[in-house]
Amino acid sequence: MQGRFEEVVAPLLIVHGGDDVVCDPACAEDLYRWASSADKTIKVYGPWNVASARR
Repeated sequence: MQGRFEEVVAPLLIVHGGDDVVCDPACAEDLYRWASSADKTIKVYGPWNVASARR
């Protein structure tokens, strides 16, 4: 999918935990930049990951 992310044109919302150790937040920022969507938003929350926010 990484090689084709510029083909994404649907509205896009990326929500990422700032301290995620599985997927570096920089990867989410790359996906945001590469997507061709006119309507796109990225939210990086931290200093925790999204899974720990559900407690």
